[in-house]
Amino acid sequence: MAFELSGLRATIEPALKPETIEEVHVATLTRLYRAALMALVVPTVVLAGCSGQEPEGTTDSAYQAANGENEVNEAADRLVAIDVLLEPDQTMLSAAGEWNARLREQMPEGFTLDATHRPHITLVQQYVREQDLGAVVDAVEALAGSLNLDALKMTANGLYHIPSGEMGLQGITIAPTPAILELQAKVIQALAPYRRSGGDQSAFAPDPDGVAFDPYLFEYVDTFAQSQTGENYNPHVTTGTAPLAWLEAREKEPFQEFQFGVSNLTIYKLGNFGTAAVPLADK
Repeated sequence: MAFELSGLRATIEPALKPETIEEVHVATLTRLYRAALMALVVPTVVLAGCSGQEPEGTTDSAYQAANGENEVNEAADRLVAIDVLLEPDQTMLSAAGEWNARLREQMPEGFTLDATHRPHITLVQQYVREQDLGAVVDAVEALAGSLNLDALKMTANGLYHIPSGEMGLQGITIAPTPAILELQAKVIQALAPYRRSGGDQSAFAPDPDGVAFDPYLFEYVDTFAQSQTGENYNPHVTTGTAPLAWLEAREKEPFQEFQFGVSNLTIYKLGNFGTAAVPLADK
């Protein structure tokens, strides 16, 4: 290969002198190194690659791969907020819908239980890498296939809320039976290898109404496996938002307990307010 390494070295070294390196953008340095490496295998690729554009007449796949490396790494490191959950039967769906209607009378701008806000019972919430989603979905589906969900019966036993300023997020509470605690433990164990931390709003599905995310949600998901499981687990079905004083008043009223079942164990991408926003099992 007819290529003069000394010429390449003479071209690169001045750009890396100590007195000028602080003025050179990190991306520029990255392109310099790429161009140097590519020149060893593709003689037509010279330091024109520092411009960030593919040199004229060059279509070699090696060049394209090198320039796409950063994008691939960034995609691999992106986090997704997931919710492994139980979908309740019609008995609970009806009860949740009735409460949602009452809540929206108090706060019309609150969310409606619909395809992007599906009633559910969370088992585990956590962040996973986008590139691990396929393996995570496979693990959830394998676990779901091993269960007899018809035997899982639950009891709704009250109301609760999470305050956020002058409003609150309401849910119907569910008695944490040994069966549901055992199921939660199985999900935690299956997904532990994929758990990551540090997610922010970009890990969640966008809010369809443009409502701002409460940063509390990011921490809640980040610490769910440590703080919302076992004896600290509070199984519930989220029903909507309303003024705080109204929610507190409803919790003081008698609650008629009822039993219900579940129809499915699946996985969703989380949305604002911890809603089940985007199904992932069929992706």
